[in-house]
Amino acid sequence: LYLLAQVVSKVISFVLLPVYTKYILPEELGIYEYIRSYTAILTIISGLGLSTFYLRYYASAKDKDKFTGNIFYFLSGWNGVLFILELMTIPFIMKWIGAPTDFFPYMFLALVYTLTFSFEMIPMRTYRITGDVVKYLIVSIIKAIMHVCLIFYFIVGMRLGLLGRYLAELIVS
Repeated sequence: LYLLAQVVSKVISFVLLPVYTKYILPEELGIYEYIRSYTAILTIISGLGLSTFYLRYYASAKDKDKFTGNIFYFLSGWNGVLFILELMTIPFIMKWIGAPTDFFPYMFLALVYTLTFSFEMIPMRTYRITGDVVKYLIVSIIKAIMHVCLIFYFIVGMRLGLLGRYLAELIVS
């Protein structure tokens, strides 16, 4: 079932590829990849490796609820501070290096997505650790279905292009 959850998300990404290439301009796809290079680094910084720490030490925690809560609150605070620092510095860095796009709206939405993505780590990891594979599978499938529906709504229906992709990803996260 864990494999099925992973396969579903990968198949959906593959199925959406023609939608992206038809409805998102080539320039926007370039901007998307440019911003992904930033957010790939920021995702590592925002998680601080706590996903692995959580998986490793959950079983030995005396009070699992407190352990989970502490990780969640720490991640919330850390990501809040990181988000503010990113808002204060990245627009200037992008201007200084001559980035191919402005900070708003794409980079801003990508940073908000990175912030919200870190919050889903705790419940999804908890489902895996506790062996609650059904909840893990249900959440994964619901996210995948929402992603497809929102992509079609924003990109195909409303013709928002790359902005639609970011809005869909943000809502799903």
